[in-house]
Amino acid sequence: MKFLPVHSFPNALWLAEATSDSVVLDLHEYYEKQSPRNRYDILGVNGKLTLSIPVVGQKGEKVMMKEIRIANHDWRKLHLTSIRSAYGRSPYFEFYYDELSDIFLKKQDLLIDFNLEVIAWLRSKKMTITNQQSTAYTEYNQKEFCSLKMPDPAPAYLQVFSDRYPFIPSLSAIDLMMNLGPRCADHILLWKNGK
Repeated sequence: MKFLPVHSFPNALWLAEATSDSVVLDLHEYYEKQSPRNRYDILGVNGKLTLSIPVVGQKGEKVMMKEIRIANHDWRKLHLTSIRSAYGRSPYFEFYYDELSDIFLKKQDLLIDFNLEVIAWLRSKKMTITNQQSTAYTEYNQKEFCSLKMPDPAPAYLQVFSDRYPFIPSLSAIDLMMNLGPRCADHILLWKNGK
């Protein structure tokens, strides 16, 4: 079994790894600051934009991912405004924005619950993501991690603002969904096969 951390709006590379039956979503790992566990990238008018979900509860201590709490700030509206600004003219914006709004406006207390809600939404859009989840903490020296290695070249697709920027391969599932819609699952297979 390979372990995969639970990311907020994971990118295509994560999604390609998550399609394997031998992958377990690691709910019992220790939280890592400044990681995709609470950050994701979108493409805005000024280029790549990293959006971060504010969390509380570390204070220099090791805390398990499943215990990390989301800070009660106005970040939800800021993220939705950024997504609307970045993808308002994308081909699938009108199909997904309301559903994304529902995810953001549902007041999740724990980061893991928010991330799992995102993964459930991606599954509902025909993304094949493992249902296996860790049930207890496993020592790092006993784990085999998924190798999140970028294929070269990364499979490209037409992105919003492609007239201004070259293709950026490591953006979040939001970018994939807004630009590819129901073809996302096919694109993830290209990543999985390294083409």
